[in-house]
Amino acid sequence: MELKDKTIIIFGASSGIGEALARSLSKDNRVGTFSRRPFNSPNQNSLHVQGDVTKPEDIKNAMTVFKDKWAAIDGFIYSVGKAQITDFKKFQADDVRKLMDTNFFGFLNCLEAILPDLLTQKTGMIGMVSALMVGRSLPNGAAYFSTKAAQHVFFEGLRMDLQNQGLHFFEIRPGLVDTPMAREVDVKSDKMWSADKAAQHIIQQMKRNETDISFPLDLKLVTQSLNVLPDSAYFKIVKSQMDKNFRNKN
Repeated sequence: MELKDKTIIIFGASSGIGEALARSLSKDNRVGTFSRRPFNSPNQNSLHVQGDVTKPEDIKNAMTVFKDKWAAIDGFIYSVGKAQITDFKKFQADDVRKLMDTNFFGFLNCLEAILPDLLTQKTGMIGMVSALMVGRSLPNGAAYFSTKAAQHVFFEGLRMDLQNQGLHFFEIRPGLVDTPMAREVDVKSDKMWSADKAAQHIIQQMKRNETDISFPLDLKLVTQSLNVLPDSAYFKIVKSQMDKNFRNKN
């Protein structure tokens, strides 16, 4: 995929991977950014609109702004995501519902707003940031990982159904990246990538027309191995490793 002189919308560009992608891609492309928080446009190639992906009217208004500035949209990347610790001793279904509204249904809202134009054009790109772990959960992660599983399965079906429509699909599945979301739930690991490093890797893979952009490789291989373990073995390994490697101890 040639990443030059394209018009790309990035949802969730105020921090983390989305922000790093927006800044890098805007060097050679036109980038529209959309997020609830402000985003300081790095150059004249970018335009920001504030809004909430859980509100379809916000997305519709943003697309009107982008189309008024640029004749056509070449695609979008959904990088919106919220993390949430699941504490079943204080469980409230509405907490999971709100997380699903952002992580999963937010993507559907963006897709509904942009897909018709891409299908008419018969060209374009659709990218989505999910997670390296999409088939199993982790301790305290039932709500978060269920949203990622929903994203992954829906996106897989989307690719299957529209594979002959001239569109390029890519699912971005990061492992551990130093973002505000990761810091919010106190993730730590010596395998943590910076957001800039992740963005550069993603862009390289986009240029190679990759559809599964999973990283880092060693953690990807570990995740694939864990996916085939029986529950008894998986539960034992994960329980012993989480406190040691992935959660800060206060």
